[in-house]
Amino acid sequence: MNSEVKQKLIAETFSDLGRPGSYLGQTKLKRALELKGVKVSDAEIQSFLNKTKDYYRFRQPRKHSGIPGHISKRVTLISGPGLQWFADSLYFPKKGWFTVFKYGQLYVDAFSRKIYGRLIVKLDAQNSVKVLESIVRDDHENEYPSVIYCDRGSEYLSVYSSFLSEKRVKQVFTASQQKNKSYLAERAIRTLRLMLVRIHSSGERDLKKAFDAAIKTYNSTPHSLIKLTPDQAELPENFAKVYFALENHRYGIEDKYISEVEKLNSIYKINDLVRRRLPKQPLEKEATDRFSEEVYRISGVRQTEPLNSFTLSQLDTDIQLPGSFTVFDLIPANE
Repeated sequence: MNSEVKQKLIAETFSDLGRPGSYLGQTKLKRALELKGVKVSDAEIQSFLNKTKDYYRFRQPRKHSGIPGHISKRVTLISGPGLQWFADSLYFPKKGWFTVFKYGQLYVDAFSRKIYGRLIVKLDAQNSVKVLESIVRDDHENEYPSVIYCDRGSEYLSVYSSFLSEKRVKQVFTASQQKNKSYLAERAIRTLRLMLVRIHSSGERDLKKAFDAAIKTYNSTPHSLIKLTPDQAELPENFAKVYFALENHRYGIEDKYISEVEKLNSIYKINDLVRRRLPKQPLEKEATDRFSEEVYRISGVRQTEPLNSFTLSQLDTDIQLPGSFTVFDLIPANE
């Protein structure tokens, strides 16, 4: 492939990805070309960037460390299927079903959103190992994922952890307050339960048949985010489309959050007059916040993440108050 053709492909890929306000880096553009089967060097990409007027679009996203829960917990960006799985278990009451099974275990591919599942009689680590072996052997061409996210339930400890270590699969434990909570598996479980209710109401009483039918329906239904079915998302020709659907969703969330932060940071400036929030007393249960009657002057602004910090001074003596305050600790003096 000659240089002119490569430059044309680079330009087309850039046009597909680029839009004002997007966070597009050189590495991201190179990755997009690789997903299309085009190998280019850093020098060839830089040569294109030097010619385009849209170079300003290529900038690194702003870092917002220490903002738990704002930049979405519900975004997982992976470059291909079969790399990261989310695991969870569910309980089935026997009432209404003809079955010996009491539990089900699910694995959700974070890239394609495809789910794999098996029914089990007893929920323990040994059965969890058997389920994973069965899924990898029968549904995943004997290829184990790189990472499995799961909670600290006993079914994912001891023998199961040792098995993952033996297969060189990284095990990441999750918790409800963590960003990497096993939300994909939990969401799939909610959807499967609804499907099982519909299947049961249609007259099916065999849990094994209903469970398999629900998984098949889930994997053949278009996902709202990637706009493809999970089965389609695992086809190599769709990798690039899925990757950038996830990428744009991720950066769309960050764009929105960054805009909100900038808006909050622009409310106050130096020499503005404000009143500060009063700390609540022990055992105080007032629903509304109380602010000081005394008015203060903003004497300094320090850029901190995620929100700027302000220092206050008294109006008459110009003595600075100890500590710093954020926009949520202040209100304008005339309110």
